[in-house]
Amino acid sequence: TDYDCNGDGVNDCGVWNYQMSMCANQVYCGHLYKFPDMTLDQSCRCRRCNEPSFQGTAFGDGALLNPAAAGAPFEAMSWGTFRTWADHMDTCAPWVMPKDDVALQN
Repeated sequence: TDYDCNGDGVNDCGVWNYQMSMCANQVYCGHLYKFPDMTLDQSCRCRRCNEPSFQGTAFGDGALLNPAAAGAPFEAMSWGTFRTWADHMDTCAPWVMPKDDVALQN
């Protein structure tokens, strides 16, 4: 659905953070208006990066989304997808962060 991004039956989106002026769950959700949305909460939908049509592509690559489980030669964690702080440039490029200095050196 528009609000259940990973298909587990629990809505990941549909909540707008009015204090921060953005969707509450920025990892999975973005402001994607569809007529006839009446509230900002309704416009908070799953980002296109999580669509099933990306399975088998670099956007849906499990090794990039979970490097440690995929046997990466360094210990890292997925940090969602790259986007600017104002959320006006949206990509599906996975953002991977090293867990510590040792992982960074590797």
